[in-house]
Amino acid sequence: MKIPAASLLFLFLAEALTTTVSAAASCPSTSTTVNMGGSKDLQPLATAWINAYKEKCTDSNIALEPATHSTVGARRVCNQGNTANETALHVGTLSREWKDEEATSDNGFHWKCSGSDREIIQVDVATYGLSIVVATGGVAHDCVSILGGLTMDQLRWIYSDFTREQLIA
Repeated sequence: MKIPAASLLFLFLAEALTTTVSAAASCPSTSTTVNMGGSKDLQPLATAWINAYKEKCTDSNIALEPATHSTVGARRVCNQGNTANETALHVGTLSREWKDEEATSDNGFHWKCSGSDREIIQVDVATYGLSIVVATGGVAHDCVSILGGLTMDQLRWIYSDFTREQLIA
């Protein structure tokens, strides 16, 4: 069973690349704003990253937007800020895999956005842990007891959003 990795998606536009590369040697100018947002699951990690970065680059301007969900992070890191009330993100956070209609990749690292000319570098930063718990004496407990427990393959079938064909493969 593949547990999705949480990812930070870095948009490599010319200005963002220049800022990213120069940040290794010195802090970017305060006129540079980096917009970051997406999955609520990654909000604490994003906040910690920003705080650590601002300790070194005290005048940096990183805007962490209110937490939403992965779909918003994917859409906004791929768009060019042309939709109503949405600006593009330089760093998007996803707590799931890319959907086929959002972006494509040959290697799972370098992604090409669908519907725009933007290219993304995906960096996996965490892996989800998952616990399955059922109440003693409940219907689910009785069912799992009759089965003798659940295998990883059974859990994959229960919780996956893959099609039957993908699960069989």
